[in-house]
Amino acid sequence: MLPGPQVSIKMEDDPQEETHEKKNQIFTRAEVAKHNTREDCYTIVHGKVYDVTNYMLEHPGGFNLVFKNAGKDCTSDFEGMFHSQKARAILEKYRIGSLKDTGITSSRKNLLTRFANSNNIPMDPTMGMMPPRGKGSGPYGLGPYKPNNNSNNRFGNKSILPMPRSRSKGLPPRNPRAQVIHKTEYKAFELAAVQQVCSHTKLFKFRLPSSSSKLPLKPGEHIQVKGFTEDDPNTPVERKYTPIHLRDGYFDLLIKKYQNGPVSSFFHRLKPGDKIQARGPHGLWQYSPNKYDNIIMLAAGTGITPMFQILESAFSTNSSSTDSLIKLQTPESDFTKFSLLYSSRSFILLYQELEKMKLKHADRLSIRHLVTKPIPEAFCPPDAIVNRLSLSQLEELNVFELLEKKKVKILICGPDSYVDFAALLLKDFMDSVYIF
Repeated sequence: MLPGPQVSIKMEDDPQEETHEKKNQIFTRAEVAKHNTREDCYTIVHGKVYDVTNYMLEHPGGFNLVFKNAGKDCTSDFEGMFHSQKARAILEKYRIGSLKDTGITSSRKNLLTRFANSNNIPMDPTMGMMPPRGKGSGPYGLGPYKPNNNSNNRFGNKSILPMPRSRSKGLPPRNPRAQVIHKTEYKAFELAAVQQVCSHTKLFKFRLPSSSSKLPLKPGEHIQVKGFTEDDPNTPVERKYTPIHLRDGYFDLLIKKYQNGPVSSFFHRLKPGDKIQARGPHGLWQYSPNKYDNIIMLAAGTGITPMFQILESAFSTNSSSTDSLIKLQTPESDFTKFSLLYSSRSFILLYQELEKMKLKHADRLSIRHLVTKPIPEAFCPPDAIVNRLSLSQLEELNVFELLEKKKVKILICGPDSYVDFAALLLKDFMDSVYIF
């Protein structure tokens, strides 16, 4: 059963007493670890204990992003991604107590991200924040906070982790992926070309540092992009996008413009020669050949991009084209079968590419299109179904029969309303679901 909305019950004689007592409960790690199910999920952030049972399906990053830390300490994951003060305030609503055995709960030690620090986001002392780090405090918070202490090395303590020696000339870098894109620091990428796909969507082609460079994403991973609002060019805005058509020297982003979307509006103002800032790769799930017998993909709108990226990767092992996504180091005998149920309002994105893929790999790929509002100016294939996602659509694809077997995975991506409804239809099988 899906978690429902949170209900707060207060004592009639003192409406604040229960909330106050609840947030001052003391737990051991062993006690928290017992709460590790969809119906009863606790997690730890900075020594505080949170009951996130009713929040998992509301989390912008999806159910899995929270549930993977059920009963565990998720401080490192929490600080590994940008969380605004608003997000931290939401988390505080679910606090139910503190750990008895407090201490360092994460090697990241309660640091705000560079984005937050550089934009003067105020710190909430109830969240256990440290001040923005100064010189000598260390990037991972090891050792005490000592601003402007030049006697310490970059880790804040002479006795641990000395400065690494520089690499000798001619040796390969320790992290080849960092040459093209960095996981935590933004790098600039120049826009090479723009293609108008339809009235609301454009395909953006970005140039990599060299013609032999390739964006090192595994199938299922994405990047985080930073842009700026039109009203205030000094105010950064961020969003995650899944690149497609990764080529030597280039990568593509397919982006729909939303009326109140600051990042999509930023992209649709770009002209060739302009630059974006991006970092990555990120992602909690990657495609592995033969890990599943069947992968069922439910996508809507531009939610097709991670599905397309995975399909392009899965079928690239037999292709000699350099225009494919990074080729998987896999045997020729990948037997994974894919079923894509793709919902579109009017215009079906990437239709030609998907059709070519389906014809070439008919033994492994089936595609069904759902169109909610067909219009004359948008091509609608004759086999498309004018309908929305529904239980009957899943039944016709034998989704529930397949889920009774073990090696099945369901991937979902699309607008929030679509994801919520799809999750509702699959509420008894969430262990087999991943939401992008």
